[in-house]
Amino acid sequence: MKKLSINFSFIIKNIYQTFIIKFILLYYKILVPNIDQFALVKTKLKKRNFIWKRGAPTRVLAVFSINNWETQLLDPLKTLGKVYHFSWPNVYDFFKNKSEWEVVHNKINTDLIAEYDKFFSNEFNNIVFLYTSDFIVNKSTINHFQNSNTLIISFCWDDILYFRGKVNRQPVGVSELSKGADINLTFSPETISRYNYFKSPCFFWHSIPIKSKEVTSLNYQYQNNFYVLFIGSKYGHRGTFINKLIEKGIPMRCFGKGWSNGGISDEQMQKEIKLAPLTLGFSNVGYTRNITTIKGRDFEVPFYGGLYLTQYSKGLGMYYNLNEEILTYNSLNDCIKLIFWVQKYPEQAKIIREAGFKKAIEKCSWDSRMIYLNNLINKCVNEL
Repeated sequence: MKKLSINFSFIIKNIYQTFIIKFILLYYKILVPNIDQFALVKTKLKKRNFIWKRGAPTRVLAVFSINNWETQLLDPLKTLGKVYHFSWPNVYDFFKNKSEWEVVHNKINTDLIAEYDKFFSNEFNNIVFLYTSDFIVNKSTINHFQNSNTLIISFCWDDILYFRGKVNRQPVGVSELSKGADINLTFSPETISRYNYFKSPCFFWHSIPIKSKEVTSLNYQYQNNFYVLFIGSKYGHRGTFINKLIEKGIPMRCFGKGWSNGGISDEQMQKEIKLAPLTLGFSNVGYTRNITTIKGRDFEVPFYGGLYLTQYSKGLGMYYNLNEEILTYNSLNDCIKLIFWVQKYPEQAKIIREAGFKKAIEKCSWDSRMIYLNNLINKCVNEL
């Protein structure tokens, strides 16, 4: 009875979230025409008399907490200038009530303003790079950054699911933060019109290939026993989906929270991905099944030498040649057919694995994305 209740709850949440997200995306797509993002940036910067000093050194205040992969951002950010990092203790979930949240929220913002005041200098070009949300940083703090020689950049990975809203009277998303940012970055191109509705410039975070990197062959050795690897938490419809693969006779090896094998270290994850005949991914957000976005695994699996099969999302095609460098599916049946294809044609699958590895090395690192961002910044400030 309890299991039926849980399944019914998931179905209701899936229907609700899917309807809301699809409606919102369609609403803003109709309401907001195609807009020149550079023109939006130019308007914002001119409005506050922004000045970028030609030839002056640039410094970066990186604002994000280290929860997992975020350490990977720090060195690549040096592409933009000397980096100073502001962090705060991990906040994994919403507080029981608004009062508890306000205590922590106010402390973080007070400390951040003080850190910015120490960081800021009229002698330099200043960049504030934020990977955070309205839950952490408030509007007053963003306004405090808006000096004439400070460029504010905000990156959000979950804006297709969490753009605006409240949980326990605590804000979620980036709707307020994005209004104060000069440049917003997203991995969900579908959300750009929503940013634009609020006069907020937003760019899909592309990358520029690093062709100078030498990419050696993987020399992948076939495993005697075929299986499909999945690394990630067991939530939403993942368990049901993978059980259906098992029912079709597909051997699965799963790691992460909720699976019998439990979690694994980053080092072990890399080994598992490199050895696995095929690694499975899910791109859905929240409780939905088919609302998708780019995930971190979309870059990690090919980068570590894995053959990757994941749900289609619009942004993937801006990084990879789909079904030539990674494999994508739109349904359970698609997924099953592709798994059996990989098992039947290992030599052709190996070609895709090698191509995905090469693309990931050249184009899917944070270094290559920072090169794109540096070019984007130069284009924005040079047009003033």
